Amino acid sequence: MSRQFRSDDTDKWKYGFGDGHDAATYSVPANAGIATVSAGGFAITLDSASSFANGDLVLIHQTRGTGAGNWELNKIASGGGTTSITLKHALMNSYTDSGASQAQIIELKEYNGLTVSTTINAPVWDGNKGGIIAFLDKATCTISGTLSATGKGFRGGPAVNYNTQRGEGTGGDRGGTTQSANGSGGGGGGGGAGAGGSGGHANAGNVGGGNTGAEGGLAVGNSSLTSINFGGAGASSSSSNSSQNGGEGGGIIIIFAKNIVNSSLIDASGITKPQNNECSGPSGAGGSILLKCVTATLGSSTITSTSPTPPATNWDGGRGSIGSVGRIHLDYSGSYTGTTSPAIDVRQDLTIKPVVGLRPVMIF
Repeated sequence: MSRQFRSDDTDKWKYGFGDGHDAATYSVPANAGIATVSAGGFAITLDSASSFANGDLVLIHQTRGTGAGNWELNKIASGGGTTSITLKHALMNSYTDSGASQAQIIELKEYNGLTVSTTINAPVWDGNKGGIIAFLDKATCTISGTLSATGKGFRGGPAVNYNTQRGEGTGGDRGGTTQSANGSGGGGGGGGAGAGGSGGHANAGNVGGGNTGAEGGLAVGNSSLTSINFGGAGASSSSSNSSQNGGEGGGIIIIFAKNIVNSSLIDASGITKPQNNECSGPSGAGGSILLKCVTATLGSSTITSTSPTPPATNWDGGRGSIGSVGRIHLDYSGSYTGTTSPAIDVRQDLTIKPVVGLRPVMIF
């Protein structure tokens, strides 16, 4: 089992909810694509120098392709500020970054009582990196604004008249008219008119309309989010007179905090595209929300990872279909209240607790 702050980890996460040195104000973390690296290794090559620093806690994620959904936690030992970093702990998984396969690394800020009172959006997934909000909080994380990864996951199939294109998914990049699913991405229409398939995630997406024969994206990952994925994107929709892009899937939101109090919105839903004459874009699937804490106040269905229904069109065959819901999971050691949409998967784990002995936070 990967290093994921769980009782069944074969190599335990030693840093709990972090030491709080990033205080209580949100700041944008470092994020980079990485080169292919094998399990057991310590060295990672970044695609560009960034603001990673020695001592940073990080999340490594296989976003697309071989091993899509694999992830783990680690710490940078040396090489901060360069394109060649060395990790403190051996990698639990191999990560592949070539062609259809793309992997990335994200800095985990270490907050001390973060309050989100405005809107914080995940960075756009650009085919190499992005689409993920992830952070630690040693105290109480309060969400009174919005944390959003809505439509920040896999990208919808491009609009081309009379040429329905596949959505991006765990199988690879968007584009092409192949009717079969692109992993979690919706299949294309084989070069004809109609709507392609919608995105898959917790469930398979839906087939396309018209005469395309397009498959919906496949179900991927698992309910415990030990494999964590973007929502699959919808394929495009096309006729001889118009076309529309497919909807983007939802991204990923990860919060590890001693206490989580949500009174507003945490959203990793997919999106759809509006009507464009005879076409509307098949929807992207909902993404992933992973919470780990001692206690959680979730609110009433304001933590969401869903897929919208595409609008009606002037031609029924060009109307896209709804995608799959995403996945929401909570690991907690104390207690929780509230509901989510879709329903949250919950696991009590008594090892989810602060770690004694991390460096103290100095307040001046």
